[in-house]
Amino acid sequence: MNKCFPGSTFKNSVQFTKYLTTFISIEVFLLFLFFILVLYDSLNIQFHFETSNKTALTLLMIAIIFQWFIHILVYFLLFFAVLITIMKLMWIYKINFNTHQLGIPNLSYSPKSAVGWSLVPFMIYYPMREICKSNWYASDQWRNQPAPTLFKMWWATILLWVFIKTFFMVYYFYTTDTLIFISTSRSSSGFLLSNSLIITSEILFIILIKKISKKQIIEKAAFGKNL
Repeated sequence: MNKCFPGSTFKNSVQFTKYLTTFISIEVFLLFLFFILVLYDSLNIQFHFETSNKTALTLLMIAIIFQWFIHILVYFLLFFAVLITIMKLMWIYKINFNTHQLGIPNLSYSPKSAVGWSLVPFMIYYPMREICKSNWYASDQWRNQPAPTLFKMWWATILLWVFIKTFFMVYYFYTTDTLIFISTSRSSSGFLLSNSLIITSEILFIILIKKISKKQIIEKAAFGKNL
């Protein structure tokens, strides 16, 4: 057996996967709430021009309250984004470690190099693809197999989010006044679409890491590995 480190990290990684999925689930809920608040705020602004002055004033006060909630929610989302990014890197380290512990051959990344490459923009694709393939298929056949469909869906969602986010940022930067750029782009269809893609990608990531963790448990039980 090709153990790269001694110890019982395998069990810890299973528990860690549960923690990670819990935090991502909270993030998804906050993102969905953020989506609803911004959508309502955007529609509320449009209604100001179609109502009486008294009603418009009431709606304006509601809009101010919503703005306050939105700003608080942004800080929570930033906190969770940093926390979950760190936890994802830790998860990659632990799962890659377990993959080595299971004796799966022809691995290109050590736990540390997998984390290192994941810090480079877009390069997380390669260690994640290796983790998925090496745990998805039989240990002596995984290199010749295509990446799992679930992994492809997750990565396609991320790339689509990057494309849409970049496109709308450039579009609004060159077609709106600089002073209203932030508020306009935030309430645009581009924002709502990109936020939907982020939610989708996180849900797919939860499903993906749960399956990988489960497959490692099955692999461990099948070969009687004492990890």
